[in-house]
Amino acid sequence: MRTSPYVWIVILSAWWFTDFIHSLPVETTIDCTTGTTVSLGEVDEKYAGDIDSIISIPSGTELTPDFTQCPQCEQFLEFVYVVSITNATVKTKTPLDAEALTETGGILSYSITCASTGVTNGRIVRIRDLNDNAPIFEKAEYIANIAGTLSEGEVVVQVKAVDADASPINNRITYSLLATESSATFAVEPSSGQVYVVSAAGQIENVSLQVMASDPHGLNDTTTVKVMIWESRDVVVISLNQKIGTVQNKSLEMKEALERALGWSVNIISVSSSRGGLALSRTIEIHTLQRKNTPRTYVSFIATEINGTNVIPKETVQTKLLDDEENVLAEMQQVFGPSLRYEVVDDGSLSTPNIPIILETVIPVIFIVSAISIWCVHK
Repeated sequence: MRTSPYVWIVILSAWWFTDFIHSLPVETTIDCTTGTTVSLGEVDEKYAGDIDSIISIPSGTELTPDFTQCPQCEQFLEFVYVVSITNATVKTKTPLDAEALTETGGILSYSITCASTGVTNGRIVRIRDLNDNAPIFEKAEYIANIAGTLSEGEVVVQVKAVDADASPINNRITYSLLATESSATFAVEPSSGQVYVVSAAGQIENVSLQVMASDPHGLNDTTTVKVMIWESRDVVVISLNQKIGTVQNKSLEMKEALERALGWSVNIISVSSSRGGLALSRTIEIHTLQRKNTPRTYVSFIATEINGTNVIPKETVQTKLLDDEENVLAEMQQVFGPSLRYEVVDDGSLSTPNIPIILETVIPVIFIVSAISIWCVHK
């Protein structure tokens, strides 16, 4: 079977274009009357050598390079020209780098200006991104604090890596959890890097996880996630009249505010939009938080001695949150604004000691008053 002439045309055209985009320099000419705009094609980043070979320059013509449209392009190129010579060359000073040209979409551009007329001759080269950068985690180690009673799906910590490659085909990151004894207890969401609980029930020992960030071509980096598992009996919960996204975004500032107010180290365990329990706040505007459509977010945390590992009992922390409410509120309002209100939440294990005393005092008084009233009536 004979090959169609059209097929050969397509094959030869593809071969010519592929050869063209890799073959620099390209020969061009200068027009000092109307100007020209020339695309020099494409070239892979890391290329070093001649870019543009300008020929047939009229004798005595003064030419100057112009990087007005792409100031960052000047770091890569130099213009070699002597007025008395009819040829000029544009060549690289340093190898081309697509990552340095992300603002221009990987386009390297410059102009050659004729001094006598002010006419410019534009040149454009597209730099193709190579997969020459591996993902890099922002931290070599992440530390997360959780309660052993956290339910399935609750986020422990979010890890983040960055890939410096310019194109999405090279810089897309996928997260995975390396197999360990604890990989059945935790998992990582592949696109976001959120490490979440599969099942923390029965876990009493701290665990160490290895999370990998990989690009589409297999370049990767790893980080360590140390998960500190605390007993739930010392977890303190407060409720804020803020949207959960706001609290999550300001979790670090909130932690620091609580530490300043309480005088202890604070380990945020979880930020949630739902939580069971009773509000123990005595003077804060409880009805403001309970009002319909008012956002409510629950923050669970453990307090420990500064620079120590001794956990502060939950009851001690709750008492300080209640008794030193004005100071705590002032610190928290620096983070969330003057409308911030909070409540201390508990499952009912912290009782209010004055209530039994009041009842024991009031009930006998009622009986005494009633007896006196009856005696006076029958007297």
